[in-house]
Amino acid sequence: MQSNGHGEQPPEINGTGHARFPHPNPDGTTSHSTKPSQDDGKVAGYLPGGEGTNERFRELHVKDHWEKVYASKQTDAVSWFQPHADLSLDLIRATGMGLNAAIIDVGGGASTLVDDLVANGYGDLTVLDLSGGALEAARKRLGKQAARVQWIEADITKVKLDANRYDIWHDRAVFHFLTDPADREAYVKTVLRSVKPGGHVIVATFAEDGPLQCSGLPVMRYRPDELHDQFGESFVLLKHQKETHKTPFGAMQQFVYCYCRRS
Repeated sequence: MQSNGHGEQPPEINGTGHARFPHPNPDGTTSHSTKPSQDDGKVAGYLPGGEGTNERFRELHVKDHWEKVYASKQTDAVSWFQPHADLSLDLIRATGMGLNAAIIDVGGGASTLVDDLVANGYGDLTVLDLSGGALEAARKRLGKQAARVQWIEADITKVKLDANRYDIWHDRAVFHFLTDPADREAYVKTVLRSVKPGGHVIVATFAEDGPLQCSGLPVMRYRPDELHDQFGESFVLLKHQKETHKTPFGAMQQFVYCYCRRS
């Protein structure tokens, strides 16, 4: 799960599928030596250095927010946790793509979807998330099987993924954090670039009767037609479905899934 800002050059992806960051570690993740502020959890309105500086500050704050979430909570103690992402897995199977399909799970973080994809024999898997801590939790959980997955720590509105790389794009609960229209536009451009023509796009957000916030951050809520409209005519809506998600705390949250094909 992740949120993001905008306003700087995207990190490049090298031949192994890992992002090139200023301070890469041997496993392809980044060091977190830069902190946005000494004020825990507070975002300043302005900083010296102009608009670009403030955009960078906002980006670092959001990343720091998610790192703190995964550092302070068990992965099964966050509201979006699913023991198994059954609906996502069903929709991926419904694409009719074989086990060699190139699949990316955007904001996959510590989600268990990758576990079930590996267990079902899918062999070309990528998980992208803003939080290195979330990705590390998934790698530890998978153990040796983690080597079968490409892990990318990056902001989805900035990362430059390979063109026409993926057959299936999956996102549960990233897109609804993009409250800035410029971020949503950047996201859709990345989908258009990286998903093959005829490829499949599965995006789930909070429905129109879903929560107003998640993890203390504001979110967007969508009806199926509104969610599809964000992606435009380049995507043909094949199916949409509501899901009532029960959080680990017993609360009920309404999600909407849209399954599209890229033209």
